[in-house]
Amino acid sequence: MNGDRFHDTIACHKHPHAASDGNTVALGDSASELGGGHARHLTVRYLTQGVAPWPEGRFTEATGRDLFAATSQLVHLAGWMAQDEGDTPELRGLAQRYYAYSFRLAAEAGDPELSATALRGLAVQCVDLGYRAEAVQLGEACMENGRHLDNPRAVAYYEATLANAAAQDDDRRMATKHLAMSETAIGKPTTANGDSWASHYSPGRWANRPRESSADWRTAASYRPSAMTPGRRRVTIGR
Repeated sequence: MNGDRFHDTIACHKHPHAASDGNTVALGDSASELGGGHARHLTVRYLTQGVAPWPEGRFTEATGRDLFAATSQLVHLAGWMAQDEGDTPELRGLAQRYYAYSFRLAAEAGDPELSATALRGLAVQCVDLGYRAEAVQLGEACMENGRHLDNPRAVAYYEATLANAAAQDDDRRMATKHLAMSETAIGKPTTANGDSWASHYSPGRWANRPRESSADWRTAASYRPSAMTPGRRRVTIGR
């Protein structure tokens, strides 16, 4: 990314939401290409120097919600970067804190999809660390936020997360139920744009999900899909 263009975008105070959207995409593309560790420090710098002052400004309620939502996306991206960077206790804890911040910001924005996405990040962490009951609770909270979204891919994404958590918790009935619900959702046509965190979750990716999961998933779920073949409070942001 061109450094001058990046700093010019940060300095664009008239349209901070638009600036954030552009930088979120650029930083996400950089992380996807080079790995989370290469872009995380730049993302944190942008959050602390460019984004953190936003909640202190005066905006209409609608603009304020947009800013909190945009910040939630960036904080979630920082969490993903930390998780992608390595599997150390420090990085796992850092990712967890970012996901928790992201959820608070999404709740402040009143954005159910961002709230669900942040909770999904926490649920996936719990699955990876073996905290089975907590993973199920977070997966259920994720679905509670995302249940009524008009975005079938997002619903499928969150249902699959809960199914995976239930499978790890040896709850075959719950795992089978939510995997079937995920299948139903992924089979529906979608008009969601690329801004959704679930936009990458294609039917092909969904079909490969069981093979990507552990043996516990396949044993506990014991399910083979038939249809698919392939005034605001201040939030402190820092490392």
